Amino acid sequence: MRDLRDDWTGTTSTAERKRRQNRLNQRAYRKRQQTLQKHISAPTIYALDGLCQDEHISPFNEQGPRLGGAASLPSCPTSLQPTALQRTVRHHPWIDLFPIPQMRDNMLNGIVAGILDEDELCADLLNVEDNREDEKPSLIVWGSPWDPQGWEASVAFLQRREAA
Repeated sequence: MRDLRDDWTGTTSTAERKRRQNRLNQRAYRKRQQTLQKHISAPTIYALDGLCQDEHISPFNEQGPRLGGAASLPSCPTSLQPTALQRTVRHHPWIDLFPIPQMRDNMLNGIVAGILDEDELCADLLNVEDNREDEKPSLIVWGSPWDPQGWEASVAFLQRREAA
């Protein structure tokens, strides 16, 4: 409650009570919208066309090109903040898209160890042209892309990555 003008509990006039309740609801709505806008309008670190070019290096990688403040992005959701491994292992930016830090680290460890083929993994995850939907190894996003709870792995994806 902001001040006494917002307290509607002792108000007998229905019009005044409704006006105060509406004022509180409008304030709460604007606050929720403001919070949502932080994630929706977060600054873009790299353009999507960089995902299709082999020579691009993640902006989070300290060995590659550096952007000012790229290592710590306060407006970036926690699930997408770079891990220590992402900062030290040179990698392509498409790996940074996954909101599960342990998954990103597992991918990088698998690529470095030679267990995973980076090009094959990228093709499995980012290629949408394959018509064999039941056999296609893929990840599906059901909600907000930065929310790990909204991601689902296909059976084919899990079977193909079982060794890693």
